Amino acid sequence: MDSNVLASARRRRDRFPPVRRADHVSPVNAQNAEQIAEELRLRIRCRQWPPGMTINQKQLAADLGVSRIPVREALQALNSEGLVILSPGQGASVVELDRDDIADLYDLRLSLEPPMATDVIEGLSPRDHQRLADLSEMMHEARTHTGGDDDLHRDRWSNLNHEFHERMYAATGRRHSVRVVLQIMELVEPYSRLYVHLLGGIARASDEHDAMVDAIEQRDADTLSDLVSTHLDGARRELLDERWWTNGHFAVPPGGAGDIAEDAVAHHG
Repeated sequence: MDSNVLASARRRRDRFPPVRRADHVSPVNAQNAEQIAEELRLRIRCRQWPPGMTINQKQLAADLGVSRIPVREALQALNSEGLVILSPGQGASVVELDRDDIADLYDLRLSLEPPMATDVIEGLSPRDHQRLADLSEMMHEARTHTGGDDDLHRDRWSNLNHEFHERMYAATGRRHSVRVVLQIMELVEPYSRLYVHLLGGIARASDEHDAMVDAIEQRDADTLSDLVSTHLDGARRELLDERWWTNGHFAVPPGGAGDIAEDAVAHHG
């Protein structure tokens, strides 16, 4: 396994816990631009900062307890990754993807990830495989948990899902491919979370993770490749459904697909 890729992913998760509400600021204790950039990536991924949100750099620096210089450098890094837009005289904002962007990014994932299956099979150690099995089981537990903070359990599922895919691809040792795949995952993550939690994709995704773990255990690269393709294609098709797009913006009702179904019954009943 590429230890540098996996170590970087671990540092990102361990340093900054998930945050969900825009009025909550997690402690950063950061003194450099890269630490701040990692915190901001997490805020975007978890939709604490939703697509299209304007970023007040002065307020952000005050919240983090740093000067505006490392904040500016962090935002420039995120701009180069496509996560943030920097406009002269207008400041910064979180990038908002349109349908063509979603299609393009998922097409890239479909071209990059399934062919990595053979290297995943060859690169995963027994310990790595057990960790993937544990992650899949923990996702089932998070999905079926009742009571308490539902947002917390949804965030837990999504963070486990992110680690599942990071760990699986890090095993390939294909440093440059992994870097590109993880960057694309960061771009689509705010939208894939909506697919999972509002559009009813969580049960299907959890079952597909189980099947991936089984294929890895059986060292069946062809099946693993097919499963990854199916996994990505399901999310792509659902996210591109025209029902979720209004005037070029992704606009799923708060109740998710259920609200659409109820509206249809009300209109035809």
